[in-house]
Amino acid sequence: MNTRILLLGSGGQLGNELKKKIGTLGIIKSCDRNTCDLDNFKELETIINDFKPEIIVNAAAYTKVDEAEENTSLAFRINQKAIEFLSEISLKRKIWFIHYSTDYVFDGKKKNSYKESDKTNPLNIYGQSKLGGEEALKRSKCNFIIFRTTWVYGEHGLNFIKTIKKLACNNDCLNIINDQLGVPTSTKLICKVTMSLIKDIIKKNYWDIGIYNLVPNGLSNWYELAKLIAYIGKDEMNLDQFKHLKINPIPSSHYKTAAKRPLNSQLDNNKLQKKLKFQIPNWKDEFIATAFKILE
Repeated sequence: MNTRILLLGSGGQLGNELKKKIGTLGIIKSCDRNTCDLDNFKELETIINDFKPEIIVNAAAYTKVDEAEENTSLAFRINQKAIEFLSEISLKRKIWFIHYSTDYVFDGKKKNSYKESDKTNPLNIYGQSKLGGEEALKRSKCNFIIFRTTWVYGEHGLNFIKTIKKLACNNDCLNIINDQLGVPTSTKLICKVTMSLIKDIIKKNYWDIGIYNLVPNGLSNWYELAKLIAYIGKDEMNLDQFKHLKINPIPSSHYKTAAKRPLNSQLDNNKLQKKLKFQIPNWKDEFIATAFKILE
């Protein structure tokens, strides 16, 4: 296959997983922060002009949710202005643009799962900047797919499993929020869905442009996830740091952060499921397997 695929953000948690897999689908050029800074539009344009991609997969973003409250300008440059710039190039050169967004574009006040068409209302700067990127893509009228996802984790980079592992080494008791509802999404699932989309683009079996919620099935909260991690560490792996660890549930009102988080991060994945040739799994399938690997 000679399809030329440009992967941006290859050094991140999701980018690392994508880099391992999508190279089998064509000629891939992987760029991390050191080789291509999304804040450097001239550099971006030069790379695109030289490589001439048919598909751009953008796994790069400003993701420091709390720090974004102070670094507002940088968050919007990376998450909105860079996407606006890339979408204009994609339209001009007829490039398919695959992008990732977040549940943080919603305020979390809905009673049930959010559909792609539901009204957005981000509570924090990070969510506002990611919504800005979504809207820039819509305005551009380029061929784009946005995957909205939640609570991303994988074997690379920072994530909740690694945080609990680190905290367990220095604490006998942890207080974990129990009223933020959502589901952890593995980088493996995101990568599998992305590869399915790329294969369809190569076959000219084009998806309808727009937004698709990319999350596994099921529901959880941070407290339940922490308890599961502790159970694996203590009862399944017999790790010393988990033997005396106690985990208490607390409401998010008792844990102050710079950025507000939505209480309900449930996304409806029915639209995506109709496009896939495989069944979207329950979140526990890959979460438990990844926890074992990270806790080793």
